[in-house]
Amino acid sequence: MMLSQRYAVEAIIGGFVERALPDVRDWGDGSYRFFEEGRDAQGRWSYYVEADIPTSGSDCWLDFSFVVDAQGGFSVTRLLGMRGGTGEDAESVYVWEERSASWRLAPTDASSAGIRW
Repeated sequence: MMLSQRYAVEAIIGGFVERALPDVRDWGDGSYRFFEEGRDAQGRWSYYVEADIPTSGSDCWLDFSFVVDAQGGFSVTRLLGMRGGTGEDAESVYVWEERSASWRLAPTDASSAGIRW
């Protein structure tokens, strides 16, 4: 992974943590897997990342795709955050809704929601 790609991955994870995870532990202790997807129709390099982010409750899983242009700029093309509930709600799974900036209960039929497990 090149430095510009590492910067993009860490910036995307860091931004998500700031918006969605007030109970995050040191997310630097988390891990992520990085996959090159190739070039998109505009000639930009496309990447896919799966990240595990530790929190004070249940851990969070973040999947996202992003592209990097010829100048090194990057943009997120897809983002999915998931986490389990806690306490009496421990069996539930929640997904991050970027438009409303909130967690919502995951639908039981993940395919109808466009969720990739």
